[in-house]
Order: sequence, then C-alpha cells, then structure tokens
Amino acid sequence: MKNCTLKKFRFWVPALIWMGIIFVFSSFPDPMPLVKPSALKEWIGRIGHFLEYAGLAFWLYFGQVDGELTEREVSIKVLLISFLGAVAYALTDEVHQIYVPGRTFQWLDLGVDAAGAAVSMVCVKALDV
Repeated sequence: MKNCTLKKFRFWVPALIWMGIIFVFSSFPDPMPLVKPSALKEWIGRIGHFLEYAGLAFWLYFGQVDGELTEREVSIKVLLISFLGAVAYALTDEVHQIYVPGRTFQWLDLGVDAAGAAVSMVCVKALDV
C-alpha cells in the first residue's frame, strides 16, 4: 500500500516544485531588478503571471491523472479542480505579497493568474491530453 502511495506522489512533485518557485519569486521585493520601471516591465510581469499559473494548472492536472497523459478522456471535473487549485494558490500568493516589502495584493494579477490557468485547461481539453 505504501509503495502505491509513493508512486502516485511522484506525479504531484512537479506541481509542488512549481508552487515553490512561485513562492520564492513572490518573496522578492522586485523580481525583475535589472528591468527599469516601465510599461514593458508591467507587460513582462503580466505575461509571467499568466505563464506561471498556466503551468501550475497543468501540473495540478498532471498530478490528478497520475501522469497518464495519453489515451485518457479529459474529465471536466479534473479540469475544474486543477483550475480552482491554481486560482486558490494565486489568491494565497497575492495575500503573501502583502507581507513582502515593496509588493502589494493586486486584483489584476489575480485575474491574469486565473486567465492563465483557464487557458491552460482549455488547451488540455482541446488537445484531449
């Protein structure tokens, strides 16, 4: 029984690592110190948020299907759980940023995060991964 649990856990490792990376970058007062404040920096930040949470939603999906991405019918329930899990983590990330000097909670970032997670799940469904 224990061996089976460990085998299933390994499919969650990418999501956990991804969440750790997001947490670390959110802990920096300025995650892009070499880029001067500008509209470009804002766009880079938004694209980064989108891609971070698109990736997280995918890895949460991957963990739920035990890494079997072929010959599996994509379940709406699994997609929804993956999406909601990514958005919940995005919310906790924004709250975390309240306590980081120079960072704030931003509803726009949360919306971009949710959009990234949603697009990721739409792609998974469309590709029937």
